Amino acid sequence: MALNGRVLLLNQTYEPLGTVSVARAIIMTLKNSVLSRNGTAIACFVAHDEFPVPSVIRRRTYINVRRRREARA
Repeated sequence: MALNGRVLLLNQTYEPLGTVSVARAIIMTLKNSVLSRNGTAIACFVAHDEFPVPSVIRRRTYINVRRRREARA
C-alpha cells in the first residue's frame, strides 16, 4: 500500500475524529500515541522496512472535541 492512503482515527471512546494519512498513522503508532489493530494484511514499505498498515487506529488519550470546536469560534 502506498503512503497516500487514509486511516480512520478514533477517540479513546471510539468516537470518530476523522482520517489521517497512512504515513501519519504509522508515525502515531511508532510514537505509541495510538492503539492499532493490524487486521489488514497490507504492508507499507518505507526505507526497506515493512510496517503493517492499520485501517483503524484509536487514540490512547481522550480529546474533548466540543471544547476544541468552541475555542475556535
